[in-house]
Amino acid sequence: MTLQIPMPRPTYSTARENLIKAVPPHLICSLVCGGKQCRYEGPDDWTLQQQAIRGVFSAWVTDNILAMARPSTQLIKKFSIIKQFKGLNIKSVINLQVPGEHCHCGDPLELKSGFSYIPEIFMENDIYFFNFGMTDFGVSSLVRILDAVKVTSFAVQEGKVAVHCHAGLGRTGVLIACYLVYATRVSPCEAVQYVRIKRPFSIQTRTQIDLVFDFAQFVDSQRTVFTGVNPHAHPVTLQQHLYRQQYLLHGYEARRLKHVPKMVDYACKRLLQLAFDRADCVAVQVEKQREMSDRFMTLRIRETIASFLPLLESCQTNKDPVDPDNVLRPPMDMNGFLKLGISSGGCTGVYSGRFARLSRSLSDSSLYRSTRKYQAQSKVHGSLSVKERVRKTDGYGSVLEVVARAMSEGPELDNDLSTKVCLWQVQLNEKEGAWGRLGSEEDPRVLSALMWCWLEHLKEPVLRSDDVVTLLSKPTDKHNLWGLEKCQEETINCILDCISKFTGLPSALEDPIVRRLIQALTQSDITVPNLVQQQ
Repeated sequence: MTLQIPMPRPTYSTARENLIKAVPPHLICSLVCGGKQCRYEGPDDWTLQQQAIRGVFSAWVTDNILAMARPSTQLIKKFSIIKQFKGLNIKSVINLQVPGEHCHCGDPLELKSGFSYIPEIFMENDIYFFNFGMTDFGVSSLVRILDAVKVTSFAVQEGKVAVHCHAGLGRTGVLIACYLVYATRVSPCEAVQYVRIKRPFSIQTRTQIDLVFDFAQFVDSQRTVFTGVNPHAHPVTLQQHLYRQQYLLHGYEARRLKHVPKMVDYACKRLLQLAFDRADCVAVQVEKQREMSDRFMTLRIRETIASFLPLLESCQTNKDPVDPDNVLRPPMDMNGFLKLGISSGGCTGVYSGRFARLSRSLSDSSLYRSTRKYQAQSKVHGSLSVKERVRKTDGYGSVLEVVARAMSEGPELDNDLSTKVCLWQVQLNEKEGAWGRLGSEEDPRVLSALMWCWLEHLKEPVLRSDDVVTLLSKPTDKHNLWGLEKCQEETINCILDCISKFTGLPSALEDPIVRRLIQALTQSDITVPNLVQQQ
């Protein structure tokens, strides 16, 4: 059953937000933060439990992502922060500050960098450094936050990541919540609540909450692989799909698939795996590992939220502000530590205060669209493996011939196969880890049908009529695909490369495969006999 998660509210009171807007930046340090005595500039106001990195107000949000207040050159030396990072396998630092901000808080800023430390101190110790500056208490554009999220995703693959702004709450919380939406497809509501459980008082202002929701909707709008099964999606051209694909991919995968649709590339690689009984395809193995990691993270997020749900609901009715930043003199306990209201589980009443109701609901996010007839199913059932099909069906011949026959099948699908293909289309559009699960699909008919269906449902064919005329005008030119657009050339070459490896097939299978390829590329029954001679 789906959890009814309370909508996140700002942790900053309206009075504080108005104060921040009215006070010039150079006065915020002394009037709001505390100037030299700023509690975020050292360990004096924090318990050891609030210092995942000794000397810095910090906490682990996930196993790999640390949220922290900004360190300073003095703190780095005094508490051997570089050594701590290496011991914890923290290999990247992401700084969300703008140079020169909070210049009167704590120790003076470094003139060379404009930050509280010199970034080279990390880079010289083989720790990556990235800077995505956002204005204090503010937000960034969706494209820029996406860039930061993709860098975070890359950094997590290399090791653990430390993210900081000034206090490590507002902007830091926004980036981590957006990363969770991007990596695991949890809803923005789940992402914000989870980050706040792990890092109390994170994501402080109304605009920061809105950014997480807007980011979720933006990313979700780019995820659609099959427009035909999404009633809200409009057909796109090959180039338009690749533009959207580049929003979501990063690192080596983004470079490799710059001009090739992931659906085509993945289906070809998986078909070759089945045809030659191989398990060494890097792309498929990476997707399987990613699915396992993302699914584990998704389950952990939801289990954590479920365990704190009663407290989250009670926080919604609490009318007394508890965020220490809402008052000029935060409450202190008898030992001189801030009273943050942190329970033994690490949660707190972070949603208190009398706020106007946010104009958001779970239904506003397209991540929570009403389910359709196949969406409720979590797995594809009933697909026969290639070996089973060879064993159970007379006349199919070798495994290679089974895969080749599957690729040659026409667009008319029987009811059972059509249902499976439609289910995969919905899952690839909307389900986390679907690409990894597709790597376990052993029915070549499903995989080839997905690839052909994807090509045939583009807004315009990969090969338009004028492209066909161009190709036919140079029938003997071995390189005439070079006259096409890069995305056309590499998409066609990807499929031709797959087909070219099916050597030794009887001509009764080779010709149907070629005809099926041409039919999918042109979205018609046109015959281009010389097209496949270009490989």
